Amino acid sequence: MDIARNASVEIDRLVLTLNHRISTDHGRRMREQAAAAGLDSLDMLPHFEDWLSTGTLTREVATTRLRYRPPADVLARLDHLVAQGFASETADGIAATPKLVPVLDMLLATRAEVGRDTWSGYEDQIGTVARLGRVVADATSPDHIVAVSHRALPDPEDPYLRLEHRLFTLRYIRQHDHAEAWLTHGLTAREMVAYTRIWESVPPDDAEAVADLAAAGLVSGDPPRLTPHGRSLRDEIEDDTNQRAQVSFDVLGPAGADELLNALRRLPSAA
Repeated sequence: MDIARNASVEIDRLVLTLNHRISTDHGRRMREQAAAAGLDSLDMLPHFEDWLSTGTLTREVATTRLRYRPPADVLARLDHLVAQGFASETADGIAATPKLVPVLDMLLATRAEVGRDTWSGYEDQIGTVARLGRVVADATSPDHIVAVSHRALPDPEDPYLRLEHRLFTLRYIRQHDHAEAWLTHGLTAREMVAYTRIWESVPPDDAEAVADLAAAGLVSGDPPRLTPHGRSLRDEIEDDTNQRAQVSFDVLGPAGADELLNALRRLPSAA
């Protein structure tokens, strides 16, 4: 069984619908509470919350976690948080200051609330994914910088937050393997963002990246569409990603893979 490929579909479903539910149901309240604390926006904070809370966010983890955004923008955001007194930086990493802690606590409480509303009554599946997801995370190689850093963070005591935490780690594994796949084929992060939008029939918003893709023979037309070469290469990238990710999941064996996939499929979407 290609557990890496099949599990990724379910992990994306659970994580993306969770994020959508949080944004639609609680986004306005979260932004208002952040503004009341003196924060200009929540930009990037949900991505870094786990690390900031433990004082372990390194600049390498931050830029790699948000590798589809310009590294200079990510680092500028971190510098801004430090300059405004919301974070401090030591040899161990960047940590939230008391000024930012209430905002992070609010983000965490919101995640817990949505998780509880979505997955209450699915304790067996939650336990299975948390347990087997940990096995996969522990088997992941050190070059998976974000996943390895995330798996080292303390497990949340709340079972719903623990499930989310494990899903995030598994998603970080695939994020790394996907990036390695498109880098191997000579694509840049900007090109990959535009390439993916076109692949998903979403209008791209980066004309320069589209021009580069067209020069490589991957897209053509206006609006741009994938060429046969573009479709073939995209399939190769997905296959390569699955093969790379499968290395981490192989630790489960057939029985464990079946158990994990069945548990993931039984968990409902958040929206």
